[in-house]
Amino acid sequence: MEEYIIIGQLIIERKALLKRIKELEEKLAKYQWISVDDKLPEIGKNVLLYDEIIRLGCREYGGWWADDMFFNDKEEFRYWMPLPEPPGNKEE
Repeated sequence: MEEYIIIGQLIIERKALLKRIKELEEKLAKYQWISVDDKLPEIGKNVLLYDEIIRLGCREYGGWWADDMFFNDKEEFRYWMPLPEPPGNKEE
C-alpha cells in the first residue's frame, strides 16, 4: 500500500491523513441528533432541542426549559444535541 497520497501537487503521508480523518469523524460524532428515547442530556446542561424548530434549552427535573417556558418531559422535544465548543477553545 502506498505511504503517500498525491493530489495535484500536494503530497500527503497516508498514515497522517487517515489519522486526521479518524479524529474529525470522532469530533463530528459528538454533534449528531440524539433521540430522547435513547438518551437524555445531563440535568441543567444547555443543549440544542428539536421539535418543529431548533431551540436552545436545558433539561430540568420533570421537563425542559426552552424559550423561557417549561415543557413536560417528552411533551414537545424528541431530539437533542450537545452545543459545539465556543470559538477559540481548542480541545486538548
